[in-house]
Amino acid sequence: MKIDEAIKRLNDAKEEGIKSIVIAWWEASAFEKEDGVPFSDDDTWERLIESFEDQIDWSRSQEDIQFLIEQEEK
Repeated sequence: MKIDEAIKRLNDAKEEGIKSIVIAWWEASAFEKEDGVPFSDDDTWERLIESFEDQIDWSRSQEDIQFLIEQEEK
């Protein structure tokens, strides 16, 4: 997701009255190309991430958070 889209979504959530969320993000430099060189925030990175966003099962993260909530409530 591009930063402008994230800002729009955050503003929309704020207008809906949402006060707290969980955010996780990774910048291009956190990942390395096959040659060991970190990615830069360029067209290659954008193309890769756009193709991966729909392939990653983010529901596991929600399940992990729910599990931690239930553990905290015990």
